Amino acid sequence: FKVLVLNYIASQLPQKDIMTLGKVFMEIDKNKDGFLTV
Repeated sequence: FKVLVLNYIASQLPQKDIMTLGKVFMEIDKNKDGFLTV
């Protein structure tokens, strides 16, 4: 499910924003389960 969401988001963004979003996602996804914990 996460992959589908990320693919959809990625299709809406330019490449540089995708890279930034990826870095942010890795920072937020501390336990690496694919879910964003706030």
